[in-house]
Amino acid sequence: MYRKFSLIIYLAFIFLVLTGTAYAQSKNGSISGSIKTSDGNPAAFVSVGLKNTSKTTQTDEQGNFTIRNVSPGKYTIKISAVGVKVIEKSVTVTADNESKISFATAESSSQLDEVAINGYRTPNKKPSKSG
Repeated sequence: MYRKFSLIIYLAFIFLVLTGTAYAQSKNGSISGSIKTSDGNPAAFVSVGLKNTSKTTQTDEQGNFTIRNVSPGKYTIKISAVGVKVIEKSVTVTADNESKISFATAESSSQLDEVAINGYRTPNKKPSKSG
C-alpha cells in the first residue's frame, strides 16, 4: 500500500515538473531572419548575437538564422564576421512569437570569400642579462 502511494506521489511530482517546464518555455519567443550581401547573395557563416547576453548563433549556407528561447523584451542584435562591418539593429521579442529581422551587409559575396593572412618573421634575439 505504501509503495503504491509513493509511486503515485512520484508520478504526480514528475508530471508537475514537466508541465511547469513546458509552461515556462512557452512564455519565451524567438528571433529569426536572414543576412544578405550587398549583391543580394546569402551571407553564410556570419555570427549573430544578442548584445549583452550569451545568446549567439551563426547563419547557415542560405544566410538564415534563428535564436530560440528568448525572454520577452527589447534587444539589440549584432552581426559580425571577418571582413564584415559590425551591424546592429533593435528587435522586440514577445511571448510565444517569432520576431523576424533581416540585414544587408555593405560587402559583396566576393569580398566575404576573400580572407587575407599576412605574416612576418622577426629575428629571435636572446634577452640580455642585467645586473
